[in-house]
Amino acid sequence: MSTEQQNASSSSYRCTYDAFLSFRGTDTRKGFTDHLYSALELAGIHTFRDDDEIERGANIEHELQTAIQESRVSIIVFSKDYASSRWCLNELAIIMERKRTDGHMVMPVFYDVEPSDVRKQMGGFAESFTRHEERFKDEIDKVEEWRRALRDVADLGGMVLRDRYESQFIQDIVEAIGNKLDYMTNSRLRVDPYVIGRGYYVESLNMWLEDGSNDVGVAVIHGMGGIGKATIAKIAYNQNFYKFQASSFLSDIRETSRQANGFVHLQRNLLSDIQKRKMNKVYNLDEGIVKIKRVVRCKRVLIVLDDVDNSEQFNAILGMRDWFHPGSKIIITTRHEHLTIKGLMLNFPSTKSSPILNEEGFETKAFTEMLNLELLLLDNVKLSGSYEDFPKNLIWLSWRGFSLKSIPANFCLENLVVLDLRKSSLQHVWKGTRVLVDVGMAGKDSSINEFLSGNLSYCNVSEVPNDLCTLSSLKHLNLIGNPILCLPQKMKSLIMLETLLLDNCTNLEIIPELPPRLKRLEAKYCTSLKRLTNLPNLFRSLESLFWGCEHLVEVESMLNIKPLRSADIEMTRYMGLFNLKSISSTDVEMINYLTFTTRKAPVQVLYECGIYSIFFHGSKIPDGFSFTTRYRSVLSVIAPSHPNPKIRGLNSCVLYAREPGLVIDDYLVSAMHLIKVSNQTKGLMWTYSPVTVGFPTEKEDMLWLSHFRFGNNELDYGDEIRVSVEMHDFRIKEFGIQLVYERERSSSSQNNVAGDGSMSTSEYQMWTGKYFLSNHRHRTHQAQFRKRQENPAHIEFSFGPERLGHKLFKAQGPLEIIGRGCSADSPSAYRNLFWGNKCFSYNKPD
Repeated sequence: MSTEQQNASSSSYRCTYDAFLSFRGTDTRKGFTDHLYSALELAGIHTFRDDDEIERGANIEHELQTAIQESRVSIIVFSKDYASSRWCLNELAIIMERKRTDGHMVMPVFYDVEPSDVRKQMGGFAESFTRHEERFKDEIDKVEEWRRALRDVADLGGMVLRDRYESQFIQDIVEAIGNKLDYMTNSRLRVDPYVIGRGYYVESLNMWLEDGSNDVGVAVIHGMGGIGKATIAKIAYNQNFYKFQASSFLSDIRETSRQANGFVHLQRNLLSDIQKRKMNKVYNLDEGIVKIKRVVRCKRVLIVLDDVDNSEQFNAILGMRDWFHPGSKIIITTRHEHLTIKGLMLNFPSTKSSPILNEEGFETKAFTEMLNLELLLLDNVKLSGSYEDFPKNLIWLSWRGFSLKSIPANFCLENLVVLDLRKSSLQHVWKGTRVLVDVGMAGKDSSINEFLSGNLSYCNVSEVPNDLCTLSSLKHLNLIGNPILCLPQKMKSLIMLETLLLDNCTNLEIIPELPPRLKRLEAKYCTSLKRLTNLPNLFRSLESLFWGCEHLVEVESMLNIKPLRSADIEMTRYMGLFNLKSISSTDVEMINYLTFTTRKAPVQVLYECGIYSIFFHGSKIPDGFSFTTRYRSVLSVIAPSHPNPKIRGLNSCVLYAREPGLVIDDYLVSAMHLIKVSNQTKGLMWTYSPVTVGFPTEKEDMLWLSHFRFGNNELDYGDEIRVSVEMHDFRIKEFGIQLVYERERSSSSQNNVAGDGSMSTSEYQMWTGKYFLSNHRHRTHQAQFRKRQENPAHIEFSFGPERLGHKLFKAQGPLEIIGRGCSADSPSAYRNLFWGNKCFSYNKPD
């Protein structure tokens, strides 16, 4: 055994992924890397890529390091602009450090670059490092670490594209990675990475394998020989075996059973796979059945029986279904329809074996004799005749390319669990009003008789009927890629809905109120989307993605973005903004961390978490800020006395600049910018991360002005206030704060400030008295919620994880206590300390 294999096999790391994929997003994300990722997944190589697996910007270095440590092999796609990204170079350094310490397997892929360019940092790599050396001149050791990592990885050889076809290049990469993984484990089955036309069926199997049922499920893939039944089973097996406690794929049962002691051989293979050790002592069928029965009742297993020829084979290998541990799954491939047992049946019509299915004249009455048909998959099939003749016992109907404009009124839907009509010609789900029986509520005994999933993706549907909302058992609804203008207002009636997919619904402008049990909401690239009525469970469990929704400006009761000219006048005045005309007429480039987009627009007002924020170009902090500091980021003051003692708010203002050479890239739109407001006296702290941030130009700096409104007794006279700011990749030039008192408000603006949000609501609470005010970093809140569910005492700050506690609730940088008007900006050797209403001088330390 080689040293590399010994180290890899002896590593203590838990392998969550087969491969970690490092790449430069702006170069290859939507092209080469996406195709490579798909080919790897199709071959059963479970792959980590950051845009699928990680919340961008939340403890990036730690999360990436964890993913790298939990991957068996790292694939690094070098492209022309790879070295310009600090994020990519940090990934590379972590990968190569692991290789040095435990022999981690690394596969460099040189896409449109030569290994020598990487090794010697020539061409575009040289230009990138010139910028890095200027930008990180105080961290030159980090730059040298990146250079060393590039030299080391280039020396490994790897795969080079040059003038090869990309498709063959990807196939070679997948094969090479598969060989490396096979060197470490024998669990994966070899599958051609470019199998065509089977992903649709694999997805159906995957949905069934991941349904979370405690029943012992059996799926039968039935069809003529040579149509790809085994290939489909292999792909599904590769993509799911690691989710079970044990697994086994028994190939060519028909041929093996004809050999001497063939059944015993199959039993021995099954036992070896399940027990993960060699099994030699099985002498006859009866002994094998007893041993199999003993091991499968203790583990949740996935078993595939390929090419079963008769019921004797099935019974000899597995016996009765009730042997199995709850949640186990069995997949059978067979040529014989009579072996289809009670469960799911996959029937794949083939042009060669069943040409009639693809003809215009095929009639629905052909299905009338298929009384036991429960699962039917049709692909671009056109039917004629009455749908009263269609199978009545269908549980799962998948009909890609359904040719009708609407679902016929006499189409039986009562027993359906899943309806998949993706890429169909539907314009309306059905015509007129249709009473849908929610069989889950109609007293049926079997829980499978509920309409659980509907897939109407890419169906050209422009209107979703209100009647759909009567299906209260519906759990999954896929409307991806439809020209939908609006969703039914009664969506909240789908009380069991857990998944709603709306990606690429480019005409959708508003999403109405959603049901409280929703767990997953995806609305990526809904380019017309402006408003969300709610995001249920956002801070507890909801997975939501709104990438590319550049016009999204409102989530009701959570956040609102509107032009400055539409803002409340009183609000802007006590924030110190008086010359609104000159400010509102200029355009500002804004980075949106909820949608991962950038957009130039007139100056906007952001309201969220009970806080108002405005970003606009400027060269100095506005007059009126009592406490300021230059080139530092932490201020501390004692709340001074005032004729009216009620302190109701605090304004903060940051003047920041763009670093030379800084561009908006994947790393920048994942960075986190924070303002931390702490009442040291009362032990309260609010850490705010805005959903949008202004991007300075090369010639114009940016001002970030925010107003924080305190609740009763959250800030009083004599309390020590500490405020700090952290901005990644921006240079802070000046920072100031200003207290706002009760009498400075009018009643109208007071109500406006309160709004719908509050800085101290329970959704934002991390620990007692500690609040993380962020609507786009909700996974941090979700992790904290889960910990509190496991241990209610976790609400106390002493239980907080050290890293998160220091990251979010500790001021960074040197502390300065000063006041404007006390020569704070003077270059002299004296600084001034503001304490109450007096200025005291102290000597600046050497």
